[in-house]
This record gives sequence, structure tokens and C-alpha cells, in this order.
Amino acid sequence: MARLEAQDQKWRRERQQCRIMLKESPCSEPERAPKSITEEEIKADVQAQYGHWRHGMTKKDWEMYQRLLHKQKMLKWASLLSSDEDFDYDYIFRVLQLKIDRCVDYWRRFSHLENGDHIRGQMELASRLLQIIIENGNENKDTDSLASRVNLRNKDRFCVRWCYPDEAFHLGAEQAVRFKKAYCLFFKLLEDNILHWWD
Repeated sequence: MARLEAQDQKWRRERQQCRIMLKESPCSEPERAPKSITEEEIKADVQAQYGHWRHGMTKKDWEMYQRLLHKQKMLKWASLLSSDEDFDYDYIFRVLQLKIDRCVDYWRRFSHLENGDHIRGQMELASRLLQIIIENGNENKDTDSLASRVNLRNKDRFCVRWCYPDEAFHLGAEQAVRFKKAYCLFFKLLEDNILHWWD
């Protein structure tokens, strides 16, 4: 114990001597005033940042590209709005899916974040789960079989308040479980991750 205290006092003396030497050092340079930046340098820096945000496009090309994207977006929304139904939950899920797909497209083209691929993957998973929900658990072209095998052993973990009995599903229990799993996983994915989906 005494040896540790002696070592500690020795280190304190050495640190104190170093501080004194640094203060008295004749070669220490005086603090310099910050270099003034000209207005041209500021404009050049701003233009460089805009160039980075526009992915190397000129301002004119970027504006044309944004107008084209806006027009495509309006056409997709108009197509969806033309099939608007007020009596069914299906339309709400379709609106969510269109918006998530638009976000996926943005992240594929413009994301600046290092983990952009991971976030885009989460959004793509959300869109895939929504597709299963919209198609009531069977998005397969062949309506007589499911697109994939369904694990029925953990079906009790996925509970959904549902207005139809499981027998109402065309393919029975497997289709019902697939729908319920997609539904629960979709909302869990949103709950855990949606606030991180911004660039």
C-alpha cells in the first residue's frame, strides 16, 4: 500500500514538472488568430456541398431530375387514389406499402449514411411483410398453395384480433398463421426501427 502511494506521488511530481516546463518553454508559439475566410471561399464550399448532395449533377440537371421524380411520384399516388376504398383496411396497407417503397427507392439512390443498406433492408422487409398482409397470407400466383412453408410450432406467439375465423382462409391454418406472423412482425419492425429511417 505504501509502495502504491509513493508511486502515485512520484507520478504527480512528474506531471507537475511537465506542466511547468511547457509553460516556460521558449519555443512555444503564441496563439494565432483564426484565418479569415473570404466570401468566394464560402461560396465555393457551399457549391461543393451542393454538388455532393446532387451526386455530381449540375444544378440544372438536378432540377430536371427532381421534376421527373415528382411527376413519377404523382402518377403512382394518382393510380393508388383511383382505387380508394373507405370500407376496408386493405387500402391503408396499400398506402403504407407505396410510401415505404418510395423510401426504399430514395435510400437506394441517394443515401449518404454508412448503414444505408441496412436501413434500406429493413424497409424492404417491411414492404415484403405488407405484401403478405395485403394478400391475406398468400401472395403466390398459384392460389392453391402457399409461397413458402409455414412454421406452425410457434403460432401461439402471434395473436391478432381478427374478424374472420382461421377457417375463412382459403388454404386453412397455414395461411392464417402466415398472415398473423406477417402482421405482428410488420408492426414490431415499425415500432423498433421507423424512427431511425431518416437520412
